[in-house]
Amino acid sequence: MLLPSNNPVWLPKDYFTISALVYFSDVASETDYILDMNHGDSGTTSNELGYALRRNADGKASFLITLETNSDEDLVSNTILTSGIWYHLVAVRDGTSQRLYIGGALDSSRTCDFSSVDFVGNYDNDEISIGGFTRGGASSFNFWFDGMIDEVRIYDRALTTEEIETITV
Repeated sequence: MLLPSNNPVWLPKDYFTISALVYFSDVASETDYILDMNHGDSGTTSNELGYALRRNADGKASFLITLETNSDEDLVSNTILTSGIWYHLVAVRDGTSQRLYIGGALDSSRTCDFSSVDFVGNYDNDEISIGGFTRGGASSFNFWFDGMIDEVRIYDRALTTEEIETITV
């Protein structure tokens, strides 16, 4: 499902929270994009942009951010997300920190560079999607989400741990 275009940029760049309730139908073997926020993924950092929430082929969640300094700020969960279970995932960028919550509990965190998210790059297509990922400026999905996604939220601020506990009840 595509959301409104990100041109001009309307997504938050410095302090934000994204969240979704997700259910995986399959065993992790490929990448499942949950939220593609004008994200571009490449082996060349200067091509990358935006941010995303996904489940990697190893079953771990990833919160991916590319900054204007061409810095990849990727945070990977400690938890392996399996099929047949509903998970509430919350990813927070609070200036110089990233946090990933699963079921209201902090799963992983890291310090990151303080620079705004970069939304302009070679893989820029201005698209924002739920349950898919478009690569390389194409307007067709490369990675489909196999499962269900509900209660997607985008906040233009970093939620506190207490607020996250409240929305995951």
